[in-house]
Amino acid sequence: AADIAASGALTCVGQPEQLAGQASGQRFKQLGATNVLCVIHQSGQNLLDRCNGLAQGLGVGSTCKTGTAPTKGPGCTELTLSTPNAASNPQQAVAQVTSYLQSHPGINAVMTLNNAIGTAVVSSHPNNLKVATFDPNAEVLNDIKAGTMSFAVDQQQYLQGYLPIVILDLYKKHEGNTVGAGTSVPTGPLLIDKTNVSKVQAAIAAGDD
Repeated sequence: AADIAASGALTCVGQPEQLAGQASGQRFKQLGATNVLCVIHQSGQNLLDRCNGLAQGLGVGSTCKTGTAPTKGPGCTELTLSTPNAASNPQQAVAQVTSYLQSHPGINAVMTLNNAIGTAVVSSHPNNLKVATFDPNAEVLNDIKAGTMSFAVDQQQYLQGYLPIVILDLYKKHEGNTVGAGTSVPTGPLLIDKTNVSKVQAAIAAGDD
């Protein structure tokens, strides 16, 4: 909210990352997975809100920890991949994720913050692990339909483009009407799973997602 006010903007239309992380943690908990590895694909990217929200949704504290994952019980542990941008070489990233999982068998779920890493982890067939990712694409949606990925977090980019135009039109034509009250208007998270993946695919085909 402070950044929005400082910029002079009416509002910010988009996905609050911490909220998206919280929803993911809550969904993992519903699925019976509470010891989660949060994979950060690019060092220095401001994606920690996603991991920290994940920890909050799991109910394991306010932040996702670094270092060693717990051997049993609930936990959220970050793994920052060593390559500058692992999304450009996901297979190399899988080796690091796989090695970490082998060393920490108590982990029962993996949350990736990039779809290329998510589909690569799925392709490596991790045993008895729930896998989810942010930012779905066609491969992610196919994995969800196949049951090899549990869910994906959708920012609903169509709404991110459409709603600002509507908001600005209302502001200009209707006596300065505004929404958001100087904070954000969330367009997500929408969690995509087997129950709604077909609808999302249909929306994409129609250009509405």
